[in-house]
Amino acid sequence: MGVFMGDDIEVNNESLSFQLLNDKLLNLTHSHWDQVNGARYFFDDQQAIHEATELILKKYFNRRFLKAYLGKASLLDTPQNWGWKDPRNTIILPLWTKVFPNAKIIFIYRNGVDSAASLVHRENKQNY
Repeated sequence: MGVFMGDDIEVNNESLSFQLLNDKLLNLTHSHWDQVNGARYFFDDQQAIHEATELILKKYFNRRFLKAYLGKASLLDTPQNWGWKDPRNTIILPLWTKVFPNAKIIFIYRNGVDSAASLVHRENKQNY
């Protein structure tokens, strides 16, 4: 569809840069992709959301992050339509909507049984 999804995509077409950043952000909320209780309480605190948003903009969106995400492209060469795919976005969406208030968000709904089967397959493959 002509959306630049990053130069650093892995096997699931997810940007490694955004995966790592989302993991850091989940850590701020005392959460993990499969343990999200901390995020629920974190996002009730508007001051915490504001401070985390500032942290993203000032600390994490730096030259190293952009170089990994963009690869050989420069900011000026990046297509107008860009984005990233990471299921963790669902958990920390309140932060991303503060950082990118005009973002267009596409939600993909997947059958829970299919998601569970995919996770089992991934775990079996990793343990093999």
